Amino acid sequence: KQNSLLAHNHADLTEGLVVTLSREGYQVETKGGDQFLCTLKGTLKKEKSLDKNLVVVGDHVYFDKTNGGEGVVYAVKPRRSELVRLDNLKRRHKQLMAANIDQVFITSCLLAPCLKPFLIDRYILAAIKSGIEPIVVINKIDYLEDRPSFVSDKQFEQDKEHFLALKKMQTSYPFKLFFVSSKTGENVE
Repeated sequence: KQNSLLAHNHADLTEGLVVTLSREGYQVETKGGDQFLCTLKGTLKKEKSLDKNLVVVGDHVYFDKTNGGEGVVYAVKPRRSELVRLDNLKRRHKQLMAANIDQVFITSCLLAPCLKPFLIDRYILAAIKSGIEPIVVINKIDYLEDRPSFVSDKQFEQDKEHFLALKKMQTSYPFKLFFVSSKTGENVE
């Protein structure tokens, strides 16, 4: 309701997309490509919400240009999707990670660091729960042919088993699954 009122009552506000977050503020890009470093309007900060992060990358916002390349965010437009995870300390609060996205690439290494299937599953579930298509990318498959000296035999065998299990179910896997090597370029296309 607040967002529609702002759009209607404050035609002098600029609409933009949050492209990065930092300690300094929110980098907001307009449709014309101009970028502004923005802070949040005080009333927006005080908004009662179960969201831990009020503004995230991918949010479409209304902001007021101040001096130079700076601005103040007044409102966040309704989101069509949210990538969230529950706050570890307070399960009632959700931690927004990104908004208005269609796909999430879950990238993991085969070795160094080791493949963590349960972590991949966790990210897949977060994406599905958020209504976002998960795509799994396993990198460093070149290590199967040329094992790094810092990887133990035990770790290599364990990760090779994980890889072979994933490879075996690749055709029946319910999501897109890619095995790539950024070093050799294998399957990068």
